[in-house]
Amino acid sequence: MTDIHVPTHWFSATLIVAAFASIAVAGLTLRLAAFPGRRSFLLLQAAAVWWCIAVAFEHWADLSESKRFWAETAWLGIIATPIAWVLFIWNYIFGLSRPVSPKILWALAIFVALTWGTALTNDSHHLFYSSIVPTGSPPYMINKYTHGPAFYVANAIGTAILVVGELSIVYAILHANVFYRVHYYGLLITSLIPWGANVLHNAGYDLVPNLDQTPHCFVILNMILYWLIRRYHLFDLIPIAHNMLFDAIPFPVLVLDAESRIVECNPASQSLSENRALSKNRVQIGASLKDIPDLHHALSELSPETKAPQEIFMSDPPRHFDVVQVPLSYDEHTIGHLVLMQDIDHRKEIEARLQTAHDDLQVQLQNNISLQLQLREEAIRDTLTGLYNRRFFDELAPVLLADADRSGSTLAAVMVDIDHFKQLNDRHGHLAGDDVLRATGVFLRQNVRQSDVVIRMGGEEFLILFPHTQEEQSFERIETIRDNFARQSIEYDGILINATFSAGMALYPVDAHSMNDLLRLADTALYQAKNSGRNRCCRWTPG
Repeated sequence: MTDIHVPTHWFSATLIVAAFASIAVAGLTLRLAAFPGRRSFLLLQAAAVWWCIAVAFEHWADLSESKRFWAETAWLGIIATPIAWVLFIWNYIFGLSRPVSPKILWALAIFVALTWGTALTNDSHHLFYSSIVPTGSPPYMINKYTHGPAFYVANAIGTAILVVGELSIVYAILHANVFYRVHYYGLLITSLIPWGANVLHNAGYDLVPNLDQTPHCFVILNMILYWLIRRYHLFDLIPIAHNMLFDAIPFPVLVLDAESRIVECNPASQSLSENRALSKNRVQIGASLKDIPDLHHALSELSPETKAPQEIFMSDPPRHFDVVQVPLSYDEHTIGHLVLMQDIDHRKEIEARLQTAHDDLQVQLQNNISLQLQLREEAIRDTLTGLYNRRFFDELAPVLLADADRSGSTLAAVMVDIDHFKQLNDRHGHLAGDDVLRATGVFLRQNVRQSDVVIRMGGEEFLILFPHTQEEQSFERIETIRDNFARQSIEYDGILINATFSAGMALYPVDAHSMNDLLRLADTALYQAKNSGRNRCCRWTPG
């Protein structure tokens, strides 16, 4: 093999540039949001830096033994780089649904450790390099390595692992959305450049004799990665598995990244923007929600903490949706949202019909309740005076007695009877008598408290109940009412009619212990008032 005529120090400079390129791309990646495979990608760059730095020291060294040491040291990066690359590719494409199992990770780590350990201890077994012969003299000297069986085993395993990565990229190209194929084509080209250089080196086809150009290719590799990241949002627009099941979902499904850009959508989502003339305002991969105002406005009003379906309305075209937002997380970071939109227009139409039917039933129910209340009011009211009647009294009596027992208060019952009512009817007629009864009812209702009860018991007889009232207060109040009633005149057919009433009062539980006894005693007191000359009130007294 012909000796080289370029100082090997120059190759060190190229490798230092390649190492800094890997560091720069790694730094750029750290500033991006977390994405599947980021740890593997950073491990890839770290392994590449190790490989480049170790080989740079190898080329910088002038002694064969020093070159051999750095060549053996470089094997940590040489074997870790393709493994980290394949882990990154797998996690990036399948990581969300099919992550690499811990057993495989341990197996790969052990393989890397064994390979590096075998290379470092080559002097004791010569399984990795069977011979190392320096060619040329410093600064043009390069070691020529004759590979041993351990090298070929490690190389075969590494190649098999790389094949898995390349097949994964090909699978992604065949099944991915058109938008993401640029990503995968770029990754495929990126991996083929250093791998191709390595294959040529192992086959003996070197641009520089005995010089492995593989680590030098990392300059080109990182330039392509930088271009993909900046130009095509590699790692920003995270590819989500896009398969027939996703396409077959009959309602819109969107995948949004952290910047509210649409990174995936199914065919049904196209209906969300079917009326839009401008392509940038349509629902499509790479579009920002800000370019679709009604969808952006509707989704922005949803509560991100709510996991249950939330309803939205879109006006163009008019549609209702139940929306569920599912956070997409990786490495404990939210990297986007899965938005599921269930069309509920048909349900809303049914709900509107049911609401109309419900409203009609409510109107009918209110009418029935009003009718029932009206019928009940008519049943417990006296039609002539508008006062409560005896039926209402029968319902109310137990309540008033229980209240008096519970509160320890007094219930006064006053029986009222219009004086000489028969003569009034005979003199002025029954119509005049009816007017007197109506006027009496109005007067009594206006001169009692809201808590008091006035009842027409029949004919010209009325009952007034004073709950929570002491004996003296009750008697004074009925005396005042009687006196004021006697002072007024009732007009009928152009004539003024003067009427008076007599009243008898008894108290519960002072005088009686039941409602029947209470009414009987009040009635007895009423007759005492009648017999004492009428137009007066008597308190029941025993004897």
